[in-house]
Amino acid sequence: MKIEQTSTKDDLNLREVTRFLNLDYNKLAREGQVKQLFETGVSKAMAVKIQTSGPEGKSIDLNTTARLAVGTNREGKPEIKMVFKNDTPKLDRYQNIDLTPNQQKELQKGNTLVVGDSSGREHIIKFDEQLNRVAGMKKSAFLAPEQLGSPKTGYTRLTNSQQAELKKGNAIEVEIGGTKVKAQLDPIERKLNIEKSPKQSLEITPATEKKISKGPSL
Repeated sequence: MKIEQTSTKDDLNLREVTRFLNLDYNKLAREGQVKQLFETGVSKAMAVKIQTSGPEGKSIDLNTTARLAVGTNREGKPEIKMVFKNDTPKLDRYQNIDLTPNQQKELQKGNTLVVGDSSGREHIIKFDEQLNRVAGMKKSAFLAPEQLGSPKTGYTRLTNSQQAELKKGNAIEVEIGGTKVKAQLDPIERKLNIEKSPKQSLEITPATEKKISKGPSL
């Protein structure tokens, strides 16, 4: 089942959307989800509850998972789009791009792919296990950092090859302040993840940043 509803981008309507989904707006703000939504254009996956009408007009609670995404309507005005979890995995298409059986197999393995649309634009995509669908972002929206680090740890300059790998969605290994880390773009949440190990994330931000253009690619 696929349910979608839209709202304008301003704070008041975002609050209305959170009420519709039975989410605590203040809690989302404290957790940084409101900030992430407006900075990257997409939120984390969240458990939501929707009231809908059933047989004989009886109210039914529908529990599912959704992400909020910032997009625009036909008039070009900002809106909040709710993207809900598919009942079954959907791997055959991403937006208007048909995916080959081989591409679908790679996505099922958790790999990140770069695909082109009919206009020649490239997208970085991955299978969103939380929503059972393929999600991603325009490749042009991601600016690969020239260096990684912080004032405390120092900075490590990335080679052209390493920057190119990040723009493909591939992981790279670098040493920052004597610590070996892995950096990789997450095209689903549209951010650069940097970690020392699979279970230990590091607070290191790209030295060069570019706001990702809005518009859901889920």
